[in-house]
Amino acid sequence: MSSGSPPRTPRPSTSSARDFPGPETPRSSRLSRLFARVNPFAPSAGAPSEVVQVRPTSSPGADNSLETSFEHLSIGELVSRPVINGGGRRHSSALTLEMQVAASKLESRTADSSGSGSSTPDTPTRVRRMRSVGSFFSPTRFRRTNSSGSKAGRQAGAADEWDEPGQEVGPEVDDEACFVDLGKVPAIDFISQLPPEIALYTLLFLPLESIVSALSVSRDWNSYASDQLIWRDLFHRRGWTLRPITQTPPGSPGFSPLPSRSNSLRRGSANDPGFFTPMRRLLSSPSTATLSGSNPIPSPLLAATPRAPLAMEWMRMYKERLEIEMRWRAQGRSCKDEGWEPSIRWLEGHSDSVYCSQFDAEKIITGSRDRTIRIWAVPSLQLLGTLVNHHASSVLCLQFQGTFMVTGGSDTKILVWKLGTRRHAGKGRVVGRLEGHEMGVLDLCFDDEHIVSCSKDTTILVFSRRTLQRLHRLEGHDGPVNAVGLQQGLLASASGDGRLKLWNVYTGEVVRVFEGHERGLACIQFRGNMIISGSNDRTIRVWDVSQGACVRTLSGHGDLVRTIAFDEDRGLVVSGSYDKSVRVWDLRTGECLREFRDGHESLVFDVQMDCGRIVSTSHDQRIMVINFTEGLELAPLFA
Repeated sequence: MSSGSPPRTPRPSTSSARDFPGPETPRSSRLSRLFARVNPFAPSAGAPSEVVQVRPTSSPGADNSLETSFEHLSIGELVSRPVINGGGRRHSSALTLEMQVAASKLESRTADSSGSGSSTPDTPTRVRRMRSVGSFFSPTRFRRTNSSGSKAGRQAGAADEWDEPGQEVGPEVDDEACFVDLGKVPAIDFISQLPPEIALYTLLFLPLESIVSALSVSRDWNSYASDQLIWRDLFHRRGWTLRPITQTPPGSPGFSPLPSRSNSLRRGSANDPGFFTPMRRLLSSPSTATLSGSNPIPSPLLAATPRAPLAMEWMRMYKERLEIEMRWRAQGRSCKDEGWEPSIRWLEGHSDSVYCSQFDAEKIITGSRDRTIRIWAVPSLQLLGTLVNHHASSVLCLQFQGTFMVTGGSDTKILVWKLGTRRHAGKGRVVGRLEGHEMGVLDLCFDDEHIVSCSKDTTILVFSRRTLQRLHRLEGHDGPVNAVGLQQGLLASASGDGRLKLWNVYTGEVVRVFEGHERGLACIQFRGNMIISGSNDRTIRVWDVSQGACVRTLSGHGDLVRTIAFDEDRGLVVSGSYDKSVRVWDLRTGECLREFRDGHESLVFDVQMDCGRIVSTSHDQRIMVINFTEGLELAPLFA
């Protein structure tokens, strides 16, 4: 610098205090505000995200060749792009080479002449080291370089806008024969600097999209984002659950303890196609390690930390469970292109119409007009046994839970059963009889305290499950009561008189009456705050229990809607109709997602569903099993 040059004074800033902190603002607070504005987990390409927009300011008449604008630049990109530092090694946590070059250009400042304002070409360029990551990100650091000459120096008396009160100033280097970047600008990879437990806990707050983006940031981030703890949390955050596996499927020749962390898990023989083989493989997989070690880490976004073991391939389980959901909702060409058409198998053996059914992970139970109850194995679909000589006429309804089962028939009888297990899974014995109806029993249900039945005689009976004694006889419908639903002390009933009623099961009083169907009701499902009803007016209506209002109507069937199954968590409804079709509906949009018209050859009487299958029965004497999980090895684990 020439000794005759006048002293430099800071040039006044024209920017707002919000974007350009004043000298009194500490560097740490500026950085805190900066990172508060930036989404560090934004996708690096094409996705909307908060970005750091850094533009060099230009002055009139200046050369704009060094102007640089870093738009759409997220912190995720800063820590993911490989760059070359001064030593020549590649780092994933530093800025890119082109950004460093641009930073050094923007660091350079040419001096202005104190008198005429013209540049002095023989004044060397001054290069200053970047003092911190805050120096790079702070917009006040990025005024456009006034480069009226290729090696122009600062004009005499030019303001040093880099100097701020209270900040240490880096050394200046005057060398007009060498132009290099004397310092690098590191990005902050804060996740990699944290203890594993804290890093994992931090990532537990993120949604799926951010976790997927984090997988491609760096090796460290990939290790954390692919941890089993993260994916177990994401799995349960979707409301998905696993089946309780405590014994071998029916029909298996035996079982043996599983050499794993869980002594309650069992498997069948090597030839058994059940769901214990995938569980065994999951627990013995080398990819089930977690960085959390033995320290329990709570789930901040769940009401309770999942109890399922971490020693499972939760990322793989999440992918397969998500694919099942996509298969249910796939339509048209995309369904065929992806190979997502469900498989269909048939159960045959009844000699007359099949009126009712229910299934779980181990068995399917069906009741028929041929007066028999048949039990089928899952997943082999082999007949395990037939219960005969108990009902004197058609078996119209049934419900079971574990080994407890209740059946009702057109002979007015209600039978309580004790079902066999393991080698005796195809057997059962009657342990109680409930009486009181004068005509056929059309539907029934139970909970931990009550057994409820409804009849063609227009009445509803409430029994104690423990003592099998009758508690209430509910009257009020003007037509046959075709269906009932029980939940948390409330009882819903649907009648051929076109009305839907809600009762207090303890007092027997009517709580609410729902009206809206134009003809008689044939079926209902009662879950949470919703009741789904099907009617002879060919529609399905969705009712809000607390408000007593119809919130949605599903139309599309060409005849009476005879039966409904409902999954509240997934928002799916399956319906069967006298038009011989089975349909799948999206409850949130009212859209019909799938229609199976080429299955049954006659009236559809009953449908049941779980996360991967639909089971339907018909007047054509057959049971149709629609499977959405074909080829997915872990599907039997999902509830």
